[in-house]
Amino acid sequence: MNYYEVLIRMAEEESNLIPPGAFLPFVEKYNLMPRLDGWVVEQVIHYLADQKAGSRASFCINLARSTLIDSVFADRIRKLLNVTGIDPRRICFEIETADMTANLPSAVQFVKKYNNPVAGFHYAVFIMIMTHLIYSNISELIF
Repeated sequence: MNYYEVLIRMAEEESNLIPPGAFLPFVEKYNLMPRLDGWVVEQVIHYLADQKAGSRASFCINLARSTLIDSVFADRIRKLLNVTGIDPRRICFEIETADMTANLPSAVQFVKKYNNPVAGFHYAVFIMIMTHLIYSNISELIF
């Protein structure tokens, strides 16, 4: 399986690309990161659904801290995966250490929700970018 990281840029009127550092602070300021993360994940799922059945590509997507505590995000993505029939193992969520530790109970609930076979995310992959000590403590809580 080939893994690719999804990177975003914003297109302006003249088709120039604006780097994330120029627009993400405003998205965060107005608490729009869960909507943006949802849009990115939806685009990836639709892309995967449009590909030939034999494609072995998987995509890693960074999630923002505020997405971890968004109550609708998980359900929205689960429904889309169910409708499209995309294997959840083809989506990898990357969660930064600071985002995991900033609100640990919400982060643990988020990961548990995605690793719940009843919810349809039993095989979803997570990459938590953190030190071994923090990972060990969090993994004891989650798994």
